[in-house]
Amino acid sequence: MNMKWFSNLVILLLGGLYGCVPIRPIYVSPAPSPFYHKESGVVGGAIMPLVEPEKALWVSGEYLRWKNKEANIDMGVLPHVVLSDDVNSGNVFLYMRRWFGTAKAENPWGNLHGGLQLAVNNYGVSKDSLEFPVHFELGFSPGIFRKRFNVAFPLRVGIGTLFTQRSTYMYAGPGIQGSFNLSSRLVFQTQFNFTLGIGASDKAFYLPIPALITLGIHYKF
Repeated sequence: MNMKWFSNLVILLLGGLYGCVPIRPIYVSPAPSPFYHKESGVVGGAIMPLVEPEKALWVSGEYLRWKNKEANIDMGVLPHVVLSDDVNSGNVFLYMRRWFGTAKAENPWGNLHGGLQLAVNNYGVSKDSLEFPVHFELGFSPGIFRKRFNVAFPLRVGIGTLFTQRSTYMYAGPGIQGSFNLSSRLVFQTQFNFTLGIGASDKAFYLPIPALITLGIHYKF
């Protein structure tokens, strides 16, 4: 981060607080689900209405499967859409994950993932309304992973840019995930995300944010 970018960010932040510069959200994907015991894969989704003042609806899905089960590597995709009066956003997060455990343990104690998110955002203004954020993320998730339930504490950090403008944004933060089996195939999952971010271009101040809470059902196959 150079000093020119930092000084522009400070100016835009102060200007945004006083209404001089638009503040535009960038919607960060939920963390990958904390599922370890699965057959070929898992597919599911979550929905989260965002209350005033956003008046937004956040809908996300997920598909994941083993890439190499012997090496404890899986991969997945997390599409999500946010619809509101001011912003419409379509996103897809592609990730790969490596699970860690001891040689004698049946269950892992954590995982490390890396991923890339691509997005298209329509900010609903007459000029420069369409923008294309892209960012790379790394995350580490220690936890308790069992066949019938999982509890994880993901810690994520990401950095990105917008294709249409000279810009940089970054985010970081912890989260809490939990899941338990409703049946042999259905899994209930919830997430609490506390990720926060900051970023700016020459024309706007950007706020990378996740959905604070997500609730979803997944199907194992």
